Amino acid sequence: VIGDDGSCEYCSCNDCTSGCTDDEACNYDVLAEEDDGSCEYFDSCGVCGGDGIPVGNCDCYGNQLDAIGVCGGDCTSDFNSNGVCDSNEMFGCTYMTAINYNEEATLDDGSCEFEETVSNDCIADLDGNGQVGSPDLLLFLGAYGEVCE
Repeated sequence: VIGDDGSCEYCSCNDCTSGCTDDEACNYDVLAEEDDGSCEYFDSCGVCGGDGIPVGNCDCYGNQLDAIGVCGGDCTSDFNSNGVCDSNEMFGCTYMTAINYNEEATLDDGSCEFEETVSNDCIADLDGNGQVGSPDLLLFLGAYGEVCE
């Protein structure tokens, strides 16, 4: 027979070592002459042949996202979804137009005080910005149920 029909192979007639022959694999066998399909590669956690980060975890150490999206964080609750853990909320006046505005406050506590306007042309403009909008509604809802003297 002249030519190679692909039926020749060396290892069936000789004692060949089989194993992983891909030098990019983490279990590469320098002595292997025949690839046996056993090659494995490092996963995202650096484990040879590993599965990577398990579903539900945010890193290779088993940590999970907390209530404000921090991997391995300790925040258990953020009821208003403002990105501030409930245990770290700062209560105070959050309306910039109020005279007692607190820039460190993360949650309004209804304590905002506004300058009295001389003109009462727009009685529904509670925040005094010259127009009636959702901030005025929020001020009203914050005061709703209070007893007035």
